[in-house]
Amino acid sequence: MKRIECKSRDEWLSYRMTGIGASEAPAILGLDPYKGPLAVYAEKVGLVEPSDEETEAMEWGILLQPIVAVRYADKTNRVLRDHGRYSLCRDDVHPWMLASLDFEIVDPVAVLEVKTTNIRHTDDWKDEPPLRFQVQVQQQLAVTGFDLGALVVLVGGQRLYSYDVPRHQGFIDSLIAVEQEFWRRVELKDPPPADGSDATKEFLRRAYPVDDGSVVPLPEEALAWDQQLAVAKEAIKEEEALVQEIQNKIKAAMGEATWGLMSNGVRFSLKTIEKHAKKATAVGDLITSYRELRRVAAK
Repeated sequence: MKRIECKSRDEWLSYRMTGIGASEAPAILGLDPYKGPLAVYAEKVGLVEPSDEETEAMEWGILLQPIVAVRYADKTNRVLRDHGRYSLCRDDVHPWMLASLDFEIVDPVAVLEVKTTNIRHTDDWKDEPPLRFQVQVQQQLAVTGFDLGALVVLVGGQRLYSYDVPRHQGFIDSLIAVEQEFWRRVELKDPPPADGSDATKEFLRRAYPVDDGSVVPLPEEALAWDQQLAVAKEAIKEEEALVQEIQNKIKAAMGEATWGLMSNGVRFSLKTIEKHAKKATAVGDLITSYRELRRVAAK
């Protein structure tokens, strides 16, 4: 492992462009809901500017990080070492494999990744860390050569969860193979295929916000894509028609009733909803009403 001490955030970001950071590993595996492999590729080859802007949530996470680390050290009696926010580790064998560590644990020797999140994500951390963060730690272990990692998270500013993450060499071997192929694509300027994730959809929206009037030949695979798209759209139409038919049957069975109760305890509501129109008429606001069908699970 080679440790690189950067003097500034800009220098740190510049080094990150020369490889795959641990926080990018989940995206390459398709496990990051906010970024996909195509978005990471586009940043590495310079097609788009890296999304390095810190949100308010990220800023608070950075401010709270040392506080969470101190609390973790108190609870576990582990001594932590901080190499600084802009310290970067590079793998000796695979130089495109990078990792920035929040902290190192002195005894036992381990990496520590610190997270903060809001109360809505409590269930995500109750039993074990989310998979994408476990992947991040595994890459840190691959780069450092350590056998143990740890994750600690402050949820909602009130509850602390922490987990040890042992090194999983089988997974690391697979991760290296995937990232090696990804980096080969970066070097050859050969983009990975687009997937169906929301992250890729958002990337494409940001990368190509307007058309330029040009014409490009599509690859031969586009013939298959066209057929698949037609079949998928027809399937959606059939499913939508089936949904409407079933809803109509339930509405007809309920008539004017507000609630419909089934023998298994499931209920349907068919309440009247009043909606105020945006434009006012000469005699006041225009109000429209409709009845909305909703399913309520059994208690």
